[in-house]
Amino acid sequence: QRFAKQVGAKHGTVNLLFNNAGIAFGGLFKDVSLDDMRRVFDVNDWGVVHGCKAFLSLMTRAEAGCVINDPVSMDHRLASDALRQEVAYLGNNMQVACAFPAGVKTAIAQRAKVLLHAKSESTPELEREKM
Repeated sequence: QRFAKQVGAKHGTVNLLFNNAGIAFGGLFKDVSLDDMRRVFDVNDWGVVHGCKAFLSLMTRAEAGCVINDPVSMDHRLASDALRQEVAYLGNNMQVACAFPAGVKTAIAQRAKVLLHAKSESTPELEREKM
């Protein structure tokens, strides 16, 4: 919300919002804490919703606009559909779409692997030997 307020103060309106939120933690399921899992779900699932809510008033003030959500879950698709219907009903000249990129080269997987080795002395090879 703080960022949306800064953008609104500087530009007045927003015409395009590309909404993408995602983090990952590495580790074996049995070793990853519930707090770490909760953090992933909070960012990945709620990040898109928070982004839409923070910028919606700036976007509806614009003459036209587009929200593009990168849905990491079915919930995002449903929220996008609900928002699309709402802005159409209100008569706003705003589009809401979902992007489904095949893959984006980022360091998220590498960072998760680093975290795995930093948090656990276990490796996949050692875990297979234990089985």
